[in-house]
Parts: sequence; C-alpha cells; structure tokens
Amino acid sequence: MKLRLAHLIFMTPLFAYSEGYRTCAYSEIETLVTVAPTQCIKDEEGNLTLLPPHLTRMDFDEHGLTGLYVHDPLQVFYVNRQGEMMEAMFFDLGPDYFVEGLARTVVDGKIGYFNRDFDIVITPKYDWGFTFNEGKALVCNGCEKHPDEDSDHFTMQGGKWGVINTEGEEIIPVNFAREDIKL
Repeated sequence: MKLRLAHLIFMTPLFAYSEGYRTCAYSEIETLVTVAPTQCIKDEEGNLTLLPPHLTRMDFDEHGLTGLYVHDPLQVFYVNRQGEMMEAMFFDLGPDYFVEGLARTVVDGKIGYFNRDFDIVITPKYDWGFTFNEGKALVCNGCEKHPDEDSDHFTMQGGKWGVINTEGEEIIPVNFAREDIKL
C-alpha cells in the first residue's frame, strides 16, 4: 500500500481549487483514488472533511484506519471508518507508524503522540520526538533539522534532549545534550 500511495503523491497532478477545498488521495482496494477538491473540504476552523461516499471505498486496516494524503501543502492523516481524522507526521512516504500503540502528530510545528482512538496521549510540545522503543522515546526542544548529505534523510542536531515514557512523563528531563543520554 505504501508504494502505491507514494507513487500517487508524486505522480498525481495537483488541481486548482477555491479557498477551503483540498485535493486529497487515499488507497481503495487495489486502486488509487484522487478525490476532487470539492469532495475534500477544509472548514473555517481548519477541520478537514471527506464526503461520506468515500468512506465506503477506502481500504481500512485491521484496526479500522487508513491513510489520507492532502496536497498543497502535503499533509497525511489517519481516517477511521466513522470519518474522523487525525493528522499524523509524514514518515516513510506515509502516515507515521504506530509503535507501542502510539504514532506521532504535528500541531503548530510541535511533536506529540496519539493512539488509534485519536486521543492525544502526549501533548505536542517537542521540536522532535522519535518513536517509542521499550516504552521510551528520545525527544528534544531547540533541536534543528539538518539534511544528511549522503541520502534524502535528515538528522536532528543541537538543542536539549530527554526521554519520555508512553504516558508522556519525562523520565530523563529535556535538559541534556543528545550525546549525554544513554538509553
């Protein structure tokens, strides 16, 4: 599914739209679907709505979730069968993976974590956060993204680093240089 959706993102022409309408795309069973801008609407509060007929065509996973790609600017969302949406961090050509039950979201440029019910479990307040590993995630504030010269990836450098648990408690306060933290 990820390969098909990645192809869709880069090969689908962008459509002109009036204010409030967005070009969206999702995976249908064995097919890629680009939604006309009038079918994917952003209201005055910034909430995105996909019109109901599309929900019956979407390819949901075993947890009842699927990805939705929004163009201009590129954003990714998880959508559930009821049409509720949660913006996810764009990662590995799709919405961030759920690791230990949590995925990352970006709100006003800050990283937080949510569960499959779209509950924000860890408030978005970090400039970067890694996925969880054995109940811990490395997070930072004041760090900056730097391109990796040998690939299309980037590294996070500088700032203050710490470690949180899956409840959002700082088990190592965000007050250290990254190299000083041993996991």
